[in-house]
Amino acid sequence: MGPTVPHSFYDDFPAPGRGWVSTLGPYNEHLVRDYGAMNLALGVLLISAAVFLEKRLTQVALLTYLAFATPH
Repeated sequence: MGPTVPHSFYDDFPAPGRGWVSTLGPYNEHLVRDYGAMNLALGVLLISAAVFLEKRLTQVALLTYLAFATPH
C-alpha cells in the first residue's frame, strides 16, 4: 500500500525527495492558499474553454492541464 495523500504531500511536495512543505513546518497557510488558487485558476480556464469552445482557447487549456497533471 502506498503512502497516504496528506503524508506524501507533507514529505514529498513538489517531487519525491524535495520536501518543501516539511521544511516549512506542519502547516504553511501561504503555500496551501497558493496551491488552491492555482487549482481554482486552472478550473476557471478549463470551464471557460468548455463554455466558449474556441479552438485556440481549448488547445491552450488542455496543454495547461497537461503541464499541470504530468508531474503528478
